[in-house]
Amino acid sequence: VPFSGMRLLASRLAATAVASLGANNVLIVGSLLTGAVRAFFGIAHNALWQAFVAMGILGLAFGFSFAAIPGTVTRAVPGRETGSAHGLHQVIRAVGFSIGSALTASILAANIVDSSVLPTEQGYVLALGVGSAVAVAAALVTLGFGRGSMLPVRTTLAHPFDGRANQPGS
Repeated sequence: VPFSGMRLLASRLAATAVASLGANNVLIVGSLLTGAVRAFFGIAHNALWQAFVAMGILGLAFGFSFAAIPGTVTRAVPGRETGSAHGLHQVIRAVGFSIGSALTASILAANIVDSSVLPTEQGYVLALGVGSAVAVAAALVTLGFGRGSMLPVRTTLAHPFDGRANQPGS
């Protein structure tokens, strides 16, 4: 419940946050919040309230991040490529979730003691630490996009079917 409630709240406030801070900054804050909450829960996980707090903050982070991404994608590509860009984003997001899930499962499986069927506490802490590092890396990548250090967006298509191929003289 804390995750869902806070994600809903954040998604409702995201438009205001994007207008005030810019989409890239909202994504950076969301990624850093994700990294921080994973680190927090890796360190403090002895009480139920800690799980509730962690899930609430994670809901905020996801709500802001996932609400800011579509506008960022739309602004990053020419108008006629918006649909394709959003489709590619969905595929990349699904692949990312799959890789993250597989990595987490591998870490936990590697930390099962022979006499148990459950991972050790250290396995969970390691998985949270890796997730935290990935979230911080995502913030750094987003920071790179925001500073213009990545390749510029193409404004024309080199594809022969971009609408100019059938014009006289082409």
